[in-house]
Amino acid sequence: MDFSTQLDLFLRSRFTLIVVVSTEERRIIAEVKKLCEEKDRGCLSWDIADGFKPVACWKGTPPTAGDPKAALEVIEKYEKDAVFVLKDFHEVWKQMPIMKRKLKNVAHGLDFTRKSIIVTCPSNQIPEELKDEAV
Repeated sequence: MDFSTQLDLFLRSRFTLIVVVSTEERRIIAEVKKLCEEKDRGCLSWDIADGFKPVACWKGTPPTAGDPKAALEVIEKYEKDAVFVLKDFHEVWKQMPIMKRKLKNVAHGLDFTRKSIIVTCPSNQIPEELKDEAV
């Protein structure tokens, strides 16, 4: 199964936390963008350097969040269907262990919504606390 098909299946199945292990971040973002545009689903990316940036079908000004905790709180409180791509979030959970718990709590809170978090990272270093929560 190719990446796009698998990602579409995960999003339609309402998985709330998806970890994509790849060094090809731009390719991942392009595939997410294409899929979100096909489904008319809003998508934002977030990274520690630039905060939230629109990826696809985002209406209005993106929210602001300068730190990882604020970014997760924005995702938690956002009321519409959306996909949130967290770039290099593996660095955050290594440096700030409390963020593993916050990410897990937010992912649990997204159950029964049409919101998903996609974490991009270059290597398979998913913390033990998140392995059973993520696909």
